[in-house]
Parts: sequence; structure tokens; C-alpha cells
Amino acid sequence: MGCVRAVARHRLPGVQKVTMAEDKKGPSSNPQEWYLPNRDGDEPLGPYSNDEIRSMLKAGQIRVDEFIWGNHYDELKWRRIQDVSNFQEAVLEYPKAPLPKKLSTGIANIPRPEAVSKNYGRRESSNIFRRYPRVPMKAAVIVHNGHRYVHGICVDLSERGVQVNVESSEPFAVGEELTITLRSKDPNLGTFSVAAVVLRHIGEEGTKNMGLFFQRLSPQIRRKLAHFVIHYLNAQMKEQEVA
Repeated sequence: MGCVRAVARHRLPGVQKVTMAEDKKGPSSNPQEWYLPNRDGDEPLGPYSNDEIRSMLKAGQIRVDEFIWGNHYDELKWRRIQDVSNFQEAVLEYPKAPLPKKLSTGIANIPRPEAVSKNYGRRESSNIFRRYPRVPMKAAVIVHNGHRYVHGICVDLSERGVQVNVESSEPFAVGEELTITLRSKDPNLGTFSVAAVVLRHIGEEGTKNMGLFFQRLSPQIRRKLAHFVIHYLNAQMKEQEVA
């Protein structure tokens, strides 16, 4: 028997209704009989016994989300197999196993820097103790608020924000929500866009440098940023050790 598809509009079998408790075995004179919709005709398929339905479920000939009707039902209405107590053993239970950590948190495990330099006068070492260390980064950026578009250059970035130098005499206001698109030449970082808010203007009044905080960062982009920062810091500390 081929796979039977659920077609709820099919006609129910012309059998006499019997008032009985739903999904329970009837008297021996009227054993439970099951019918399935017939996709190739009007007459339903059946009757089938409990064991025959279980065998078809086990063999994959029918699915638990398909329709079924029993001759002991008072209601002339198709039902899903998964809602019939006789066949609950075929319905998968909700898994008890925990989700993988990287799916539970939305972030894969990210290796931390392998060593900490004692040369605190340099960005790469003094910066290492920040929760989200910053590293130099030169890449083209476009910043906009939906109305005004401004080009600029990324100065440095971290897992949670970026500093940009914009080509405008009037930077966006502090607190303004923007979208920033960063185009990195690093193949592991690539091009991405993210919502951000202006935290501050950096430098003297009238400066064109802005500090932006990422607002809605996808796990994939955040993971790329974190790996980029950690890779840079590790490389710098190894150079210092060699020197």
C-alpha cells in the first residue's frame, strides 16, 4: 500500500453509528474498525484493525498527522491519528536531551586570548582587560538614518560597537538610531549591516568621529566580530613575545 495522504474532505464510510466511549475497545460483536481517506476515490480505505494501523505507521505507509475515523465514534468527523489514544505510541515524545550549547546561547564558544602582555602602554595589551576589547580596523562604512546617507571609514571595532570617521561636517546626533554597513576586506568578516545608536562624538567639538553601539546583532555576526578581535589580539601578543 502506498503512502496515504490526509484529505479531510473525503466521505466517511457508510457504517452505522454506535454509541461507545471514544477510543476504547467495543463489544466483541462490533470490534473497532478504522478507515482512512482515499486520495484516488470517494470511498474510504478500510476497514483496518488496530494492529494494521500500527503496522502501517511503523512501516511509514501513513503518518501520524494524517486523518482517520473509527466505527465507534459518535461524531461523523475525520480526526488526526496523533489525536487518537490507540496510536499514541507512534507519536514522538518531546526530547529530554538538552540543546547543544551553541544553539542554546546563540553564540559558539569563542577562544579567549592565549596570553596577556605586560606592556600596558599599548592598545593591544591594556585593552585586553575590557569586556569587549577594541582593535584597529580600516574598512569603508556607510551610515544612514533612513533619510541621510554618509560615507566614512571604520577606525576600530569590538564585539559590541565601532568607531567611525565620517565624511560629513555634521555627524549624526548622540542618541540617534542608525544603520551601519561595514565592508571589510577580511574574508572572515566580510560585509555586514547592523542597527546601532550614536553613543558619543570622539575628540574636540565638531569632530567627525563617532562611537556607535550595536543594538540588534545576530549571533552569526557577533561570532565573526569576536573571532576577528581575538585573532588580532593573539597575533599582536605573539609578536611582542618574539620581540
